[in-house]
Amino acid sequence: MQPPIAQISGIPGPSTIFRSSVTFVGTLTSRILLYAIAIAGFYFLIRFIIAAFTSLTALGDPGKVQASQKTMLNALIGLLLVLSAYFLGQVIRFVFGILFL
Repeated sequence: MQPPIAQISGIPGPSTIFRSSVTFVGTLTSRILLYAIAIAGFYFLIRFIIAAFTSLTALGDPGKVQASQKTMLNALIGLLLVLSAYFLGQVIRFVFGILFL
């Protein structure tokens, strides 16, 4: 016969990985930046492919070629900004000892 649920022993109590506000902020920031890097990489790839296709189908029109080169450059700058934010977060983590998971 099974004991009632209230008498079952060995069940761990409620716990969380956010034991302090520093851990919460570090974990939240780390996860947001990881998702931002993935989204930025995908966005860069899509924008770069579209700009390359525009450049290939420009038929020598200098305006379209210049616009596609500008789009490629802007996509690259955006990707570099997101990556630099991640690395800046890593430097802040090291300097201040914030716990990122």
